[in-house]
Amino acid sequence: MKRILISTIYIIIAISNILAQSVKEKYPVIIDTDCAYDDLRAICLFAAIKEIDVLVITTSDGALAPEDGLVKVNRLSAQIFPDGISIAAGRKLETTPPPWREYCQKIPWGNKPDAGNITDLNAAGLIINKINTAREPVIFICLGSLTNLYDAYIKSHETITKIKKVIWYNDEINPPAGPNYTRDKQAADFILSTNLIIDIISNLTKDEAYFDEILLENIEKITTPYAKSIAESHRTTVLYERVTNGHLQIWDDLIPVYLLYPELFDMEPVLIKPNISINIDYSIEEVISKMIRIIALKYSLEKNIVFESFPADPEFFRSDVKEYMDEIIDKYGKEEWRICVLTNEMHGHLGIYSIIGAKMGLKAREIFDVGIDQIKVVSRAGNMPPLSCMNDGIQVSTGATLGQGTITIFNDSIFQPKAIFSYKDRNVEIRLKEEYRERIEADINQGIVRYGNLTSGYWKLIRKLGLKYWKEWDRNLIFDIK
Repeated sequence: MKRILISTIYIIIAISNILAQSVKEKYPVIIDTDCAYDDLRAICLFAAIKEIDVLVITTSDGALAPEDGLVKVNRLSAQIFPDGISIAAGRKLETTPPPWREYCQKIPWGNKPDAGNITDLNAAGLIINKINTAREPVIFICLGSLTNLYDAYIKSHETITKIKKVIWYNDEINPPAGPNYTRDKQAADFILSTNLIIDIISNLTKDEAYFDEILLENIEKITTPYAKSIAESHRTTVLYERVTNGHLQIWDDLIPVYLLYPELFDMEPVLIKPNISINIDYSIEEVISKMIRIIALKYSLEKNIVFESFPADPEFFRSDVKEYMDEIIDKYGKEEWRICVLTNEMHGHLGIYSIIGAKMGLKAREIFDVGIDQIKVVSRAGNMPPLSCMNDGIQVSTGATLGQGTITIFNDSIFQPKAIFSYKDRNVEIRLKEEYRERIEADINQGIVRYGNLTSGYWKLIRKLGLKYWKEWDRNLIFDIK
C-alpha cells in the first residue's frame, strides 16, 4: 500500500514538474552591505546557496563606514568564498553616523585580513562593470542604504536598468521608514521613483523573529564554514550579550531565504507603484528552518513541487532499483536520479529510450546552463515506440511539453534518436551515438527471439535493460553533440 501511494505521488509530481514555472538554476547576484551583524549572517547564507552566483560585494555607509566595512567583508570572504570575490567600498556620507556604529566596529568578521580581492574601482564602478559583463540580468541585493545603487544609476542609467530585480531590506514603504531608508533619503526616494522592479523585505516586527540562544546553539552544531563564521562572531562577548537579552532579530537574513523560497513570503504590490512590492506576511518558523538547512548545506537543490526534497530512501524503491540507486546517484547526481524516476513513473514502465531522453534533456540544460521550462525542442524520434518513448524523458527533463507547445515531434519516414534543443539564439543537436543505438536494437531483438514480442518476459527484460543502461551509460559520453 505504501509503495502504491508513493508511486501515485510520483506521477502527480511528474505532471506538476512539467507544468511548473521556469526556475533558473543560478542567480547572478550583487550584494551591497552596510556591515551590520545581521548582514554577516545574510552574506554567509548567500555564500552557502549554490544556486546563487555572488558576483561582487560592495560596502555602503551605514552600520560601518564604507572603508571599515571593506575590511570586515575582506576578512569574511576569505572564510566563505574559497574562490575569492571582488569587493569595493562606496561613498562616505557627510551625515552623523548611526549610534550603533561604535558597537558594530567591535564585532569580528573573520580573521584573514589579506585574503580578499579589493578592487581599484569604487562601489558604483564595480557594480556597473559586473552588470555589463554578466551573462544574465543581475539581482541587486541591498542590505543597507540605497546609496551605491543610486550612485551607479546616476553614473550609468542604461546599465542599471538592465538589473532584473532589486531586493531591499527596509521596515516600511507606505510611508517609507526605517534605518536603511533614513540613512540616505535622497538615494532611496530617487531609486523608489524609478521603474526598477523592487521587492522590499521586512521582518514585520514579528515576536518570533529573534536570533536567540537556541538558534545560535543549533548553528554551532553545524560544521560548515558558514555556520562557523556566524557562531564565532555571535559568541564574542560583545554580541552574545545581545543574543541572550533578546535584542537580536532576524532582519537582513530574511532576504537569502526569500530569494530561494519566495513561496514562504506573501508579497503585495504598492498601489501607486506596482513595480514595487513589499512582504505583508511570512512564516518565521519555516524561515528559521530553511536558514539552518541552508547553513548546513542540507537544503534541497531540487525544484520540486510537492516534496521538500526528492526521496532517496531505498525503502521507497523496488528491490532491483534499490540495489543500484546509491551507485547511480553517486555517478550522475541527484538531479538525473530525480528526472529518471519521474520519467519512469510517468512513462508507465522502466523503459530504455525514455531513460535516454531523460539523460539527453538534462545534458541540453547543462549545455545552455538553464533550468526547467526554458528550452524549446524539436524531436526526431517520431510517434512510434520504442524510439518515440524518448520524447517522454525529454519532456520531464527539460519541461518542454506538448501542452505548452514547446516541444515539436517531427514526423518523417526516418525516425532517429536525436533532438534539436533551442535557447535564445542558440541551437544544439544531440543524438545518441550509433554504437549505443545498435546495442539497444540488438538487445531488444534478442529479447523478442527469446521471450516473444510484448510478452511478460519481454517487459521484464526491457526493465532489466533500462536499469542497466541507466546505471552504466553516462550522459556526458553517449551523445554526439553539434
